[in-house]
Amino acid sequence: MYGLPGSEHEKRTEHGRDEGAPVTAARTFARHALETDGYAVVRTASGTRPADQVAWRERELRFILVRRVRQHCPASGVAARFAPEIAALRGFPLPDGFTCTAELWLYHRLEGFRRYRVFRGGFMELHAERTPSRSA
Repeated sequence: MYGLPGSEHEKRTEHGRDEGAPVTAARTFARHALETDGYAVVRTASGTRPADQVAWRERELRFILVRRVRQHCPASGVAARFAPEIAALRGFPLPDGFTCTAELWLYHRLEGFRRYRVFRGGFMELHAERTPSRSA
């Protein structure tokens, strides 16, 4: 999982629940993962744009929407649960001259991210080239 090992976001209450780990923590983990991979990242105004973060390096541009989930589900469940978000990403104007992607990243506290690339006619899961974990 992409995460910040040992960070305050990993603190638990005595009952095992997260202390103050809202969607913002997932966005922070996503930003850290992107920066680790050499991207510059800017967070957009949440709620007013179809993407939470814009990441770029050289001639590559990524528009990313990050959401937390209680459990990961198959693609059909993602399509149903996140239909409005996927529709917004499909309509996102991607500029010419760059390698541009619109992506949906779903974050689960124990399993990490599942990432989906959104196309005009659908979406597909992106598989990481590496398998990060909390203990790494």
